[in-house]
Amino acid sequence: MTRTYDAAELVTLPRLDVSTALSLATQVVAAAEEEARSGPLPPSLTKPLGRLKAAHADLEKAAVRQTPLPREDSERAREADRRLDSGWAGVHMIAQGHLRF
Repeated sequence: MTRTYDAAELVTLPRLDVSTALSLATQVVAAAEEEARSGPLPPSLTKPLGRLKAAHADLEKAAVRQTPLPREDSERAREADRRLDSGWAGVHMIAQGHLRF
């Protein structure tokens, strides 16, 4: 069976960070469990729901193990950021100069 797609049928999925993915998975699981209270879920959804729950649990465990980034904004970090910004500004100016030739 050959499938054809056009622009109207395609969906652009958003990029998710860890906390957004956890939140989205929690909402989907909660909605599925709420739906299951009113009657059994279709068999085509039980396996994907189980896989989602397992992936959610794995992601939650991995997120807990991550070390948080330091929140302090030291003068040293600000100075390094200024130098980096100045360096890129210089590269941008050189590129603009070459484009004018």
